[in-house]
Amino acid sequence: EDPQSFWAGRAYLYHAYSYHPSTRVLSEPVKVERGLSGGDTFEWRGVTIRCLAAPGPTSGGLVYIVDPPEGPVAFTGDLIAGPGKLWDLYSLQGPRALPDGGSLMEYHGFLERSADVLASLRAALACHPRALVPSHGSIMRDPAAALDELDVNLRAVLQSYYRTSAGQWYFGGARKEWPAETANLKTRCRPLPAWVIDTSGTTRVLVGEDGAALVMDCADQAPRVVGELLSAGSIRKVEALWTTHYHDDHVGQVAKLVREHGCELIAHGSMVDILRRPSAYHMPCVDPTPLRPDRVTHDGDTWTWRGITLTAYTFPGQTSFDAALLARKGEESVLFVGDSLTPGGIDDYCAYNRNLVGPGRGFDYCLDLLGKLSFSGLMVNPHVRGAFAFTHAELRDLRSELARRYAALRKLVAWDEPNFALDHQWVRPYPYWQAAAPGGEVTWELHITNYASTPREATATLRPPVGWTPLHGRASSEAAAGRTICLRLSARQPKEAAGLHVATFDITLGDRLLPTFAEAVVECHPRT
Repeated sequence: EDPQSFWAGRAYLYHAYSYHPSTRVLSEPVKVERGLSGGDTFEWRGVTIRCLAAPGPTSGGLVYIVDPPEGPVAFTGDLIAGPGKLWDLYSLQGPRALPDGGSLMEYHGFLERSADVLASLRAALACHPRALVPSHGSIMRDPAAALDELDVNLRAVLQSYYRTSAGQWYFGGARKEWPAETANLKTRCRPLPAWVIDTSGTTRVLVGEDGAALVMDCADQAPRVVGELLSAGSIRKVEALWTTHYHDDHVGQVAKLVREHGCELIAHGSMVDILRRPSAYHMPCVDPTPLRPDRVTHDGDTWTWRGITLTAYTFPGQTSFDAALLARKGEESVLFVGDSLTPGGIDDYCAYNRNLVGPGRGFDYCLDLLGKLSFSGLMVNPHVRGAFAFTHAELRDLRSELARRYAALRKLVAWDEPNFALDHQWVRPYPYWQAAAPGGEVTWELHITNYASTPREATATLRPPVGWTPLHGRASSEAAAGRTICLRLSARQPKEAAGLHVATFDITLGDRLLPTFAEAVVECHPRT
């Protein structure tokens, strides 16, 4: 009834570590005549409808058991999309209680809500329905077999995930698959070379000739710590700053450090735009402060800085907007990988970071790069003290497990390619949030990625806010296999528009019609 309070809160836009309620929230209010809860029953045209509490993709979900004379039918929403199938995976990010009384945030909980999904479906099956009717997908006339297949497919994906997840390093003991004792993982840990300073927080400092410093990431107390290094004579001056990725716990104090020291800000091409215009993106952990890199690197760029050879690499690991920096000095080499790798494995526990799967994507791309470099040197993740290293055999094992997980995901999702179910931004309105003056034209670019192995016709249709006039309200183009296209849509606001407004977009990809599948936010301010 009051969606505006959700949109005005902006918890979905900046510093987002929780994703429920999701942004699949109404753009306009709807009056509710009666609210229902689990256990409620009501009659409609001679048919009895029972309500079952059914958390899963949403916390307050319900299953409706409809009881016509020929036998009950369960309407299951997005709990299941076909025998053994789920509609999407990102909606199943969830919290988890820890043994010490704490809790994993939703950000860290890949598929944690799948347990709720299975429990909700089992409760529905206890009503002996003759069919399951999902919101998306196919009707299931053998409910027990459909649920059994889902249980098997989920277990296969989760067991693969547990074997390689960085969660076993950070959250040992949180699951039976992650022992509390991590001594076996600590055997991968190594000391840093003398020319890399291990500071507090997520910051590391490279020390070059004459004591010049290149700072890696900057958040929280990093400016103070860097100042202490200067006062102690550990470094002579701050000359440059490199960002591994856009997350707030890595860039939150970048602007302050640049302002205080006048240092050059270097960023990789993969993240430049989200740093410059963070509100244009709907991604986790976004810091609202726009940053203006002085220098942009591209894949394979190499340069020498104060006696250290540096090479920048595109590295779409923990997020799709990541980079890695290889630093070599003499016989020593250190690869700064951001949060992508730990001694426990790969950091893919938040699907909203756009952790893609399959050959040449996401971590497969990263591990392939390490193989091509024959890299067995030191790696640095700023959340891990010191450095760590993997053997070539261990890196090959990681990649083999990713291949097995890709095959398991193909069985689990109700799409012909798992990334449609993993990537919440395969349809990405740009900008996601923008400010505009009433009466003016508002334009969006719809970036649509066709993850399928065949070309698909893609169509986007704008549903503007009430009272807005579509100018270019519909656009179509063929999306080649594995490629992203850009469709341009626009509308004009009424002159009296003010406040926050939400536009939504209907998407058609091939034979799939996806109403109100994406949204964008416009904040209207009168001209002064």
